[in-house]
Amino acid sequence: MYDPVFSLSSDLYKLCEYIAEQTVCSFAEAVKAVFPQSFLGVPDEFYSVTGKSLDDDINDTVKLVYSFIAASRGGVYLLKLYEEFDRSITPILKYLSENGYVKHEIRPVGAPKTEKVLYYTLCADAEYAKSKTKSAFTKQAIDILETLGETEKSVLCEKSGISSAMLDKMVKLELFSLRIEERLRNPYRFQKKDEVKVTLTKEQSQAVGQIDELCLAEKPAAVLLHGVTGSGKTQVIKAVCDKVISRGKSVIILVPEISLTPQSVKIFCAAYGERVVVMHSALSQSERADAYRKIKQGDADIVIGTRSAVFAPFDNIGLIVIDEEQEHTYKSEMTPKYHARDAARFRCNEHNAVMLLASATPSVESYYKAQCGKYKLIKLTSRFGKAQLPKVVVADLKEDYATGEIDAIGTVLKGEIIENKRRGNQSVLFLNRRGYSNFLSCRMCGEVVMCPHCDVSLTYHTTSRLRQYTADELKEEYLEKKKKGYLLCHYCGYRVNIPEKCSKCGSPHIAYMGHGTQKICDDIADYGYDISVLRMDADTTSKKFSYDKILTDFREHKADVLLGTQMVTKGHDFPDVTLVGVILADSSLYLSDYHATEHTFSLLTQVVGRAGRADKPGVAVIQTFNPDNEIIKLAANQDYEGFYKGEIALRKALKFPPFCDIAVFMFTSDVEVLLTRCVSEFYLDMMNLLGGEYSDVKLQVFGPVEAPIHRLNGRWRMQMIIKCKMNKRTKELFRKLMKDFTEKNPSKVTVGISINPTSL
Repeated sequence: MYDPVFSLSSDLYKLCEYIAEQTVCSFAEAVKAVFPQSFLGVPDEFYSVTGKSLDDDINDTVKLVYSFIAASRGGVYLLKLYEEFDRSITPILKYLSENGYVKHEIRPVGAPKTEKVLYYTLCADAEYAKSKTKSAFTKQAIDILETLGETEKSVLCEKSGISSAMLDKMVKLELFSLRIEERLRNPYRFQKKDEVKVTLTKEQSQAVGQIDELCLAEKPAAVLLHGVTGSGKTQVIKAVCDKVISRGKSVIILVPEISLTPQSVKIFCAAYGERVVVMHSALSQSERADAYRKIKQGDADIVIGTRSAVFAPFDNIGLIVIDEEQEHTYKSEMTPKYHARDAARFRCNEHNAVMLLASATPSVESYYKAQCGKYKLIKLTSRFGKAQLPKVVVADLKEDYATGEIDAIGTVLKGEIIENKRRGNQSVLFLNRRGYSNFLSCRMCGEVVMCPHCDVSLTYHTTSRLRQYTADELKEEYLEKKKKGYLLCHYCGYRVNIPEKCSKCGSPHIAYMGHGTQKICDDIADYGYDISVLRMDADTTSKKFSYDKILTDFREHKADVLLGTQMVTKGHDFPDVTLVGVILADSSLYLSDYHATEHTFSLLTQVVGRAGRADKPGVAVIQTFNPDNEIIKLAANQDYEGFYKGEIALRKALKFPPFCDIAVFMFTSDVEVLLTRCVSEFYLDMMNLLGGEYSDVKLQVFGPVEAPIHRLNGRWRMQMIIKCKMNKRTKELFRKLMKDFTEKNPSKVTVGISINPTSL
C-alpha cells in the first residue's frame, strides 16, 4: 500500500550502486542518501473486516475484537488494537485473519500525504440561506459566496469570520456544498511569473552558444564556466536552461547554501512559475514529499536546491548546473560521504546530459581538469553592464593596535561604513565567527571555559544588546547584562549560564575575549550615525524562510549594513552595495589543512565581488595583520590565474590532490583507551595486508593520530590520513579493512571513511 510515486527509478538505483562503490559504503547507506525513507512512513500491520459474518459459536472476546475492527473507519492499525486491548489478542487476530473474517496487510504509518483544500459554494437562494441562521459571520459568508462563487475555506473564514463548525452545519443543512481537492504544497507558489528580459553581452552570448552546442550533441560532457565576480554567470546559466527546457529536457540547479536559493528561485520562477520545484532541508517533510511527487508526475522542468537536489527523480535530464562549485557544502559529511559533483557527473553520463560547473573561484581540482581538457573551459573576463571591479584597500590592523585602537573594526573600515551611510548606500560585512565573544578566560590564571563534551571553548552569546561603557560609568549594569547571556558549544549545542568565578582558581575576574557577529552589531550601533544592521548567521536563520526575509529586507533598504558569516559572501547581487568589509582576513589562512589557502582566497575573492555590482563604483576593505601575505594580495587583485599557478605547483611538488587521492579514516568511541587499542590493531591489520595479499597497493599512511578536535559530543576521535590512488584494488582493501574492523570490534568503536574530503 505504498504510494507508487515514491519508488527508485532504474537510473537512481544505478546511482546508489555507484555511490556505494565510490565512497566505500554499503548499498543500503547509499539508498538512504538518494531516496528519503521517511516518504514511505513506518510499516505497520493493518486489519480491516472482509464482510464475512462471524459464526454464532464464536466466543465473546473474539466478537469484541471483531466489532472494534468493524467499527473503525476502513480498518485499524495493530498498535491501536494493542492500546485498546493488549498483546494477548495476537492469537485472536491470527484466527480472524486465517478464517477470512478480517484482512491483514502491511501499511505505512506517518507517510506524508498531499494537502486537502476545502472549497465552498452557495447552493441555495442567498436570502433563504440567511433566514436559516442568526450569525452575522455566517450571513457575511453567504454574501461572499454569492459574490465570488466557489471560495477556498481559508479565504472564506478570513473574510467573514465564520467558524469551521458553522461551515459544517451549513453543509448539513444543504445550504453550502463542499468540494475537497488534493493539492501539492509549494511554499514558493506566490513567486511572481514576471520575467525581466536581459540582453546578453557578446561574451555571454558566445558562452551560451558553446554550452548549448554540447547540449545539442546529446553526449555526456562537462563545462567549467569561469567568470569574474559580477560577470553575469547567472544570465548565461538561465539562457542555457531556456534552450534545454524548450527541447523537452529537465534541468537541475544546485546551490551551495539555502541562503542562495531565494535569489535563484526568484529568477527562474519569473520565467517558469509553477514549473519550478525547490528542494532543500529547510522545507517540511510534506513539502519535500510534494516536490518529489510533482517531479515524478511530470509537472516540473527545473529543480533548484542544495546538495541532495542532485537526486531529483527526473527521467530526461538535459543539464545539471553546480553553481559556486568550489564550495565544501557539496561534500556530504554524513555516510555516505559523496560529493554532489560526482553524483552529477554520473547522472549526466546516464542521461547524455551536460554538467555545468560555475564559479569565479573554481576548485583547484576542477580547474586542473579544465586545463587537461577533461572539462571544457569557458571564461567570462569582464563584469556585466557598466559594473566595474571594486577598488580594494588592504588595511593593516597592526597600525591601529600601535595607536591603542583595538576594536574589531579598524579606523579605515569604520570611516568607510560611516561615509557609505552618509551617501545612502549599503554595506556588507563579513566575519566568520558568530556569537558575542569567542571565549571566556580567567584574568588571573588564564583558564578558558571549555565544553564538557568537546575539546573546544564555549562561545559567549548575549540575549540583549550591550552598549559600550566608559571608565567613569558604573559597571554593575554592564555586568548584569552580561549575566543575561549564555555560553554555547557550536559543535554539540551544549549551553550553560555564565560562571560567576573561575572553576580553577576561584577568581571572579572573567575576561570576554574576541569578537563575534553579535558584538560587531553592538560596535556599529555605538558609532552614533543611526546605522541599522541586519545580522545573517546560524543564530538568525534558524526559522523557516528567515533567509528570504533577511535578504528581502536588505534589498528593500530596511538596513544599511548586512553583517554575517560565510552565507553573505557569495552569489548575492545587491545593486546598492558599494562597500564590502572583511573584518578579519587571517582567520582561515593558517589552519593545518592543505585547503587553507584555497579556501581563504576563494572566500576573500567572493566577498570582495559583492561590491559595486551595478553602475555605482565599489570599495572593498580587507582587514588583516599580514598585509604582505601573497594570498591576500592575489584575492585583492581578483587574480585567480596567479593563485592557481602557485597552488597547483605546490600541490604537484607535495603530491596533494589532484595528483593523488586522500582517504581519511575516522575512528570514534566513548572510551578513549578502547579507541586507542582498536585503532592500533587496525593499523597493524593494514600493514599485514599491504605486506601480503595487497602488496600491489601503494599507500602513504599518516597516523593514527588524534583528530583536530579529539573529543566531539562526548566521543573520542582518532584518524588516519592516507595518500593513495583510488583504483579498484585500493577500494577493495579499504572495504575489507572496514568490514574486518566492524566484525572484530565492539559496537562502542566505529569507523568511517571520507574520500578526498574538503577539509582535514
